[in-house]
Amino acid sequence: MTHAITNIGLIVIFGIVMIPVYLMVAGWLFGGPRDFRTVGISIGYMLGFTVVILIGLAITGAAITIIVNL
Repeated sequence: MTHAITNIGLIVIFGIVMIPVYLMVAGWLFGGPRDFRTVGISIGYMLGFTVVILIGLAITGAAITIIVNL
């Protein structure tokens, strides 16, 4: 049951919620005038933001694990 809910969530997030981001990147790459600098900066920002979120979640999970096991 949990596995099916996870698949639906992934489809919703990457198939529906991320559509504006896909269109924005495609517009920067294929629209006129092309702005590769903005694309690079924006993709770097999104990747950096994602890495920071993952590191924060890992640290928070480790802290919660330590607190629960005390």
